[in-house]
Amino acid sequence: MSQAGTEVLGKQETFAYAHAEYIEVLEGIRAAVEKEEKYRWLMTAAQARIEVWRTNQYSARMEVRATQ
Repeated sequence: MSQAGTEVLGKQETFAYAHAEYIEVLEGIRAAVEKEEKYRWLMTAAQARIEVWRTNQYSARMEVRATQ
């Protein structure tokens, strides 16, 4: 905003929002958030698969005990 060359706050904001460096930073933040969300959901899916496996293993053990 300080590079806008004007004292008017509205014009400084307009300059800053349209500036290529600001847009580049926003794109970087967007990419980082997308990557973080992707890995967060992959982790959630992996945890769900582990819970299903654990439940199946428990059920199998209970079946074996019931037939003995």
